[in-house]
Amino acid sequence: AVLSCKGTTKTITINVQFVSTFTWTSTQIAVENKNDKDALAAGALDSFFTLNGSAATVRINSDKTKVTSIELGKSFKSYISFTVDGPAKVTLQVASTGGSSTTTGFGVYSTHDTYDPDKGTGPTLVPGNTAGQATGTGATTLTYDISNAGTYYVGYTETARAGRIISITVEYLSS
Repeated sequence: AVLSCKGTTKTITINVQFVSTFTWTSTQIAVENKNDKDALAAGALDSFFTLNGSAATVRINSDKTKVTSIELGKSFKSYISFTVDGPAKVTLQVASTGGSSTTTGFGVYSTHDTYDPDKGTGPTLVPGNTAGQATGTGATTLTYDISNAGTYYVGYTETARAGRIISITVEYLSS
């Protein structure tokens, strides 16, 4: 995957450890000469994950050398999608936008386009799972089980503040 920024092209290497597991971890992406709040190119995620929506921003550490998380827009304006062809376990590492704020509604969803806060409707959480929350910038680990093949969406339904996705690991379960 290649991330293009400020007229130059930087190569991004993302490690996939096993055939049965694919992982996106923000800290594996090195970024040079890039400022916080720049929109993140979809190419910064490896081929298993796609970043959707223009509200996503990249968070950079103080040395401006590594991405620390993807901050998605409030209320499912942006989300990360992935596709599995069988049962899987999904582990999310998530955080809030800072301080003691709490971001709610983190989860793995089977829909994204049913969200409309004005009508009081939300995306559909994968059955059998519970939405989670994260307070502060430390990583909170949430686990979700998917029983069927299909395309799924990682995001949150918080309307007051944004949240951060630090990593996503999808592990196929042996059938």
